[in-house]
Amino acid sequence: MSRPITLPQKIFDYDFKLLSQTEAHPRTRIRLLALSHLQNHKNYKQVATYMQVDITSVKMWLYRFRDGGIEALQEKQRSGRKSKSYGLNEKISIAIKDMQDNKIGGRMTLTDIGQMLKSDFKLDYANPSSVRYLLTQLGLSWITSRSKHPKQDLKAQNLYKKLQTNSHRCPTCGHRLKQS
Repeated sequence: MSRPITLPQKIFDYDFKLLSQTEAHPRTRIRLLALSHLQNHKNYKQVATYMQVDITSVKMWLYRFRDGGIEALQEKQRSGRKSKSYGLNEKISIAIKDMQDNKIGGRMTLTDIGQMLKSDFKLDYANPSSVRYLLTQLGLSWITSRSKHPKQDLKAQNLYKKLQTNSHRCPTCGHRLKQS
């Protein structure tokens, strides 16, 4: 039989199950659920089995909570290389929106955006999926609407939309007419 776990008294001050339901980060959510099981007097092995993690992870989470409180369970910034576009996100977003507004004929593609990033910002994204990931990070959609045709007439389009709302049609051309 395993040794009983001595839980810190402050573990009973929190409702870890409720906290896990409102937590956005999945790793932190798992830690909170594990402590919830420990609150319910489960042993390390049972909690590790429930959470599908190693038993040492469960012990570490409890030690971290014991030493640093609930803040110690939060996910920290991980090490690694910064993004190619680090610090340029706002400028890139504005440039992409300007490119869309100034595009004449056709649609803007990921390849077009990649070429613009290479020429204007010296960022070389070899793979279009990398450009798509960047657009997701910027909060932009890579699926765009059609650009404005150079010969479009906004007045004629608005008149056509107004005529479409009524049920009477023009006898010569078939367009719907405004009811008088």
